[in-house]
Amino acid sequence: MTVAPDGRTFVAEKGGTLRVVQNGALLPTPFRTLSVNTFSERGLIGIDVATRVEAISRLVFDPTVTSGIVVG
Repeated sequence: MTVAPDGRTFVAEKGGTLRVVQNGALLPTPFRTLSVNTFSERGLIGIDVATRVEAISRLVFDPTVTSGIVVG
């Protein structure tokens, strides 16, 4: 889970779904859904907002994918 500069909270779910909480409410549509390998300790288990300049933000995540690479 991480909080973006604009106040949105991003939540990573192990199954590969990135959810957003805005103004205290979970948005109904996922921000992103990734195909991940959830065997044992694998999956989407972390997320962060990388900010180099206040106006530029990027979500950084490192999932365990089922095959290939994730481009996002």
